[in-house]
Amino acid sequence: MRILHDEIMLAGGTEELMNNYRTIVTRWQKAPKQDIEQPPKTGGGGVQTQLYEKFFVAMFDADEQQRLGVMRDQLKDKLAEIGGLVR
Repeated sequence: MRILHDEIMLAGGTEELMNNYRTIVTRWQKAPKQDIEQPPKTGGGGVQTQLYEKFFVAMFDADEQQRLGVMRDQLKDKLAEIGGLVR
């Protein structure tokens, strides 16, 4: 879900993402195959975070990673403004 959220942010919204779904297919072809074919036996938060970080590095190039970092910071600022995030 976190990777999907990143995809939506980069695309500029869900409609834009669906109109360019081939980007998703291409990106997922970069995902670590072993982790897809043999996922960890547990699904705890720590394991999920480790997998997310592994997939994130494999699937997004440096420019996309940087842009997503900026977008996340902006989203956190908006959430803090409306009380949805406590810092």
